[in-house]
Amino acid sequence: MPEEEQDDRLVKYCVYCGAKVKFGEVYCPNCGKLVVKEPLHLKDKKREPAPIVTKRKEVPVRKCSNCGALIKSPILKQCPICNNELEELPPFEEYTSPTKSGFIFTDKKLEPEEEHILKRDKWNLKEGTSVFTTSLLVYITTMLLITLFILPEQNILSIIIGQLPEILLGLYPIWYINTNRHSYKKLGFDFTKKNLIIALIIGIAGGVGLIFFDIFSEFLINAMLDLGLENFFDITPILMNSLIINNAELHWFIILTIMICFASISSEILFRGTLHNALKERFGYDIKNKLFVILIVALAYSGIYAVLSFPIGLLFFPIYFLLALILGIIYEAGKGNLICPIIASLIYNVSSLIILLIL
Repeated sequence: MPEEEQDDRLVKYCVYCGAKVKFGEVYCPNCGKLVVKEPLHLKDKKREPAPIVTKRKEVPVRKCSNCGALIKSPILKQCPICNNELEELPPFEEYTSPTKSGFIFTDKKLEPEEEHILKRDKWNLKEGTSVFTTSLLVYITTMLLITLFILPEQNILSIIIGQLPEILLGLYPIWYINTNRHSYKKLGFDFTKKNLIIALIIGIAGGVGLIFFDIFSEFLINAMLDLGLENFFDITPILMNSLIINNAELHWFIILTIMICFASISSEILFRGTLHNALKERFGYDIKNKLFVILIVALAYSGIYAVLSFPIGLLFFPIYFLLALILGIIYEAGKGNLICPIIASLIYNVSSLIILLIL
């Protein structure tokens, strides 16, 4: 038999998967199907290589060392039965779940599994509110400690130290992001060249607008005091602080300015970068829901400061509310770039100090 005719009768490749078949094999070594000779009309067509199928790992079952419960969820860090800490797993992206997201039994109740999945660049509501409340507890604890043990008298040093609680507000969210190896986009930071330029423009424009708001706020407070509210609120400590800052030496004034700048950045990280983003992820990204989130954050911001500085905080509640409202609008105007409200807040606070020094 001629060599060409003999080669024509031999099957060299599987017609189903394209795998190479050795002479004499009845079944394909790759797909297991019966070896069939390729039809003549397909013989000369270009054969595409068989796709490489990679099987991803399934989530391994972890056994709780305390109660013996079997947990297959890759997102739980504690046993849902006894709250015992579970052994660590490799990153969640390496696993595929054989079923769709369902419910997880935690704290004696069923909760959607989606609410427990942690993303690198976005908050979920439970995660964001947890970080927010933890930061708030750190703020309150630090403020109480400073008030009780460090600030016995009112002077420029006590005013500077009094900025520490607000500086600590944003440290825990940053520590949380770094510890879990999440992206800073989760906090709203975007340092790409184009977006950074846009953020600078919007931030500066917003800061200039807040300077006029500062003038309006002073007018509003004076108007409220003229209506007789000064009989209900003792503004002597505020006037005393203004007098101390105005008479402070230059180096103390510079230190205070730096501390207030850090406090402004920290406050934006917590209220805009954490709470605002977590609520927006929960309620949605359309204009109506964004305005609703801005309103909630403004109420939280003004309400917290009003309660913690009660009763004088009630006098400044409208100012805090309007300020947070404007910063929220600036944040959304900058397409969720946290640099926008940070720049605006820095301009607002530094200009307020300078105006106080000049006057």
